[in-house]
Amino acid sequence: MKQCPQCQANVSDTAKFCVKCGFNIKKHEEEMAKEYFCPECGTKFSGSTFCPECGYDVSADIGEQPDEMADSSAPSGRVNPHAFNPFEYEKHSNGAYTITGLKDKAAIHYTVPQGVIAIADNAFEGCLAFSVSLPEGLLKIGSAAFKACENLLTVNLPSSLVIVGDEAFADCEILDIELPATLLRVGKDVTRNTLPEKKKQEAREAELARYAVGATVTFGTYDKDKAGDKQPIEWTVLAQEGNKALLITKYAIDRKIYYNSEYQGSWLSCELRQWLNNDFMETAFKSNEQKQIIPTKLSTKNSSDTNDKVFVLSDAEAAKYFLMNDTRRCLPTGYAKSCGTSTDSTTGRCWWWLRDTVAGKPYAYGVNMDGSISALFTLNAKIFAVRPAMWIKI
Repeated sequence: MKQCPQCQANVSDTAKFCVKCGFNIKKHEEEMAKEYFCPECGTKFSGSTFCPECGYDVSADIGEQPDEMADSSAPSGRVNPHAFNPFEYEKHSNGAYTITGLKDKAAIHYTVPQGVIAIADNAFEGCLAFSVSLPEGLLKIGSAAFKACENLLTVNLPSSLVIVGDEAFADCEILDIELPATLLRVGKDVTRNTLPEKKKQEAREAELARYAVGATVTFGTYDKDKAGDKQPIEWTVLAQEGNKALLITKYAIDRKIYYNSEYQGSWLSCELRQWLNNDFMETAFKSNEQKQIIPTKLSTKNSSDTNDKVFVLSDAEAAKYFLMNDTRRCLPTGYAKSCGTSTDSTTGRCWWWLRDTVAGKPYAYGVNMDGSISALFTLNAKIFAVRPAMWIKI
């Protein structure tokens, strides 16, 4: 049993009319089953004359909606024609719509109706709205569609969206938006100068500032005092070029020979180079850190050019990046001292290797304890320390 909506008399579940007052129950049930969209806020509802979201009285609109406004893209329901009042639009042959512009750019909120499959190029450009609601079923947002909307705070991007054009949200400076990974086509500069992009740029500038020339940064880990527990390696930034920086260890971190034989060898074939690009690389850096290290083409005086990730400076680079002797002076870590690095008894400073060798002689270049550069470092000497250097991506 059910009740007549007009007189509340009990009638059978299958009754089409009320046997007491003659009310058309079937027509009423059909109307109540229909779904509508509020012209004020766009909320989808059924079985009511007041919008459940904003309270708008839609009784005057229900029943007046012409068939040509039918939403062919939705499984049921009709689009209220008043929902299109703020917009200029184009209707397609399949009954779907494209929003092509705004009749009034001063509104604080826009609800794009169901049945809209595209926002045309420049449609909302420069509007003053704080928020825009987009419907499921929307497939495309055109180029510069929301460009330079200076007040825009929020725009929902429906899961149906597949295409976003160039500069679609560019210069919406306070808009917090993230493009879904499911998009099939994304134009250029879609979110340029939006809030997330500004945050990324600020973070980028902060990271570049962290790698300013002369700064100390940490990268990788190595034993500092032979205690067995690896600690972050401290590096001094020698140069910054765009998104890369040249680093050298702040301290001499180990003791190594340059070449086993006294009378032959060059950077190309020396044990020092092999140790830096193999054992040290694997010991000091995790896989993600290794990916940040940039292979660098190196020139030397007495051997072929090489392409190394980790190296020691040439004598020319040591003179270029350390302009005075006292800036080249170096202390070894406790670990380097324990491995046999020779140090000055007063200052604790050490000698450290450079890359070039001396033609026809068993010597390589290096930095003395006082910071001067010398060409008299015996290739197989076991008292000199190492200061690795490398270029990394910032």
